[in-house]
Amino acid sequence: MLIDVCITRAEVIALLGQVAPIRIHLTETDEDRRWIEFEPPSSVEFVAGQGIRITAHGRLRYELLGVKIPGTIRSVQLLLCPKLDTDDEGRRTLAFDIEIEDGDLSGVPGFIDGAIVQKVNAATTPRTTGMVWHFGRTFNFRAGMPSRLEPLDAFLAEVENATVQVDEGHVRLRIQLAASFTRSKPRPTDDEHPAAAAYEPQHSEAL
Repeated sequence: MLIDVCITRAEVIALLGQVAPIRIHLTETDEDRRWIEFEPPSSVEFVAGQGIRITAHGRLRYELLGVKIPGTIRSVQLLLCPKLDTDDEGRRTLAFDIEIEDGDLSGVPGFIDGAIVQKVNAATTPRTTGMVWHFGRTFNFRAGMPSRLEPLDAFLAEVENATVQVDEGHVRLRIQLAASFTRSKPRPTDDEHPAAAAYEPQHSEAL
């Protein structure tokens, strides 16, 4: 069984339009001191074999030794990379990494520039953003069969393999499922049905 999930460029642009503007807090405890904010993207480019390249602008605030340093992001280039992985239960997942490829920051000292990039990358991992689809949980299932379908026990489906690919206009996830039935015994038997086993057709002497 093959499941083909395709996300188009138009759908990605629509989703990004819902996400931005967005502010990313660089730590969990000082939200008002260090953050970076992105406006809706000015361009969205699908890079075959890599991911989705997003260009945007925005602003930031970074506090160092009690001094708040505001900055303007003239342009920043982000790469959204779909990656296959497994969760703690060993089931397959599709995660989205976000990496800053390039940025043009105004009013920010150079040594802070690198620190901001590191913190943004740390704050936008799949584990911290929750941008993970646990499709192994979605498609792995067991459906019990009714007792009247002797001796079938259950129908099973499990993700056997998966691939993710980015081309010039799509993100395509292909999921291969293995399907099977389990049985409670090799074949039906009459021994467990005394009424049926005891029944014998009655023949008339007249016939």
